[in-house]
Amino acid sequence: MWKKLGVEVELVNTEAKVHFATMRQGDFEMARTGWIADYNDAQSYLYLSQTSTRQQNYARFSNPEFDKLMDQASVASDMRKRAELLAQAETILLKELPVIPLYFYVSKDLVSLKIKGWQDNPFDTFHVRNLSLAD
Repeated sequence: MWKKLGVEVELVNTEAKVHFATMRQGDFEMARTGWIADYNDAQSYLYLSQTSTRQQNYARFSNPEFDKLMDQASVASDMRKRAELLAQAETILLKELPVIPLYFYVSKDLVSLKIKGWQDNPFDTFHVRNLSLAD
């Protein structure tokens, strides 16, 4: 698809250890990686682009305004204000586009309405001890 745009691409396959070492060194023009949130919060994704994240900031994105907004959001006690700060940071990230989201992981769980205690989560892991059957 990219050839139509005049872009020449060479695919280089390596084992994961080599791939991520290469990315940490910055020895690439474009690379694929994935991320699953550690916790249910936009910060889990956005922090990957903070200057201070270093090794996981593979694109080496650095924007003082983005960093400032992320720092403010990390100490904000007002959840509405925190959400606004994260949204502003996300806007900067989307405008500068140091990463290109290609797809998003999904999981599908078929759960009866009779099951109580079910809560979806980023890891898609569930403990039966938290579940019960409704009467």
